[in-house]
Amino acid sequence: MVDSLILEEKNQTNISQYLQAPQRKRKHYVIMAMGSEFNKELHREIKSDIERYLKNSYKDLAVTKPSNDKELTRLFNRKIRLLIIDDGFDSLPNVMTLVQTLKLRRNKEKIPVLFLTKDKEKLVQMYHDHLIAWHETDEYIDYTDSNREEIFSCIKKSIETKNQRRARRYKINHKANFYLLDSEKPWDGEILDLSIYGALIRKEKKEDAEKVFREGDQMKVSIPIVGYQSITEYGEFLKLSAKVRRVFISGKTAAISFEHLSETQIVNLTKFLTSVVSKELNRKAIQLRDEINSSDSE
Repeated sequence: MVDSLILEEKNQTNISQYLQAPQRKRKHYVIMAMGSEFNKELHREIKSDIERYLKNSYKDLAVTKPSNDKELTRLFNRKIRLLIIDDGFDSLPNVMTLVQTLKLRRNKEKIPVLFLTKDKEKLVQMYHDHLIAWHETDEYIDYTDSNREEIFSCIKKSIETKNQRRARRYKINHKANFYLLDSEKPWDGEILDLSIYGALIRKEKKEDAEKVFREGDQMKVSIPIVGYQSITEYGEFLKLSAKVRRVFISGKTAAISFEHLSETQIVNLTKFLTSVVSKELNRKAIQLRDEINSSDSE
């Protein structure tokens, strides 16, 4: 009986110690998603050298090498420091879809992607069509025209600085309404620039001079989307939740971050931003062409 009580007490102590012990930190991974071309001739050496570089330089990171899209997708729930993907891992449209799936699923974490390519023009065009909203955290390198030191340098930059960028905010000067949670009436204003993570917003001058943004304000942002990429099936406005992160000295301009976005909202925001960027690039291309034609005619 005594032995039984001692054993039970010991078990209780072990359980208590187990529950109080600090949890093990989850591993962080570098994913190397490379196609079969990397197993042939010279490319085999590149793959081995990259893996060796990672293991020697970043001993706290685990390296994993999925062999197909299903294995890669299963890794998307892990703590990922970098995805290195060869544009021959799958068909290029599928590679874009896989990366987009990762970006949407882990949108708040800003996971950098390094593309290894042997057709950079095709990669850039495909990336522009599908993933341009995330380009500030991604990079590519033509591995057929680069030495190992250049490849390692790109890997180092991606892991250690996430390419030294978050997400570029694109200047759009787009009308919008802001609904503060403690106010029943919306404020009219505009979005000065926009990214998939936040925006710079400004109230219209005609608004009550007493009203200013306050750091920490929770708000709803309503963005008109008529005339942009086909996302109007959800209405004529893109509605997002946001929080004021910084207020400029005038009190009329503020930097906000988007919060609690659903997958549908993220997809629609991405489509809207992609459409805005495409229109801006086309506008600049036309402007540049007109300037060149004007100078030639003089």
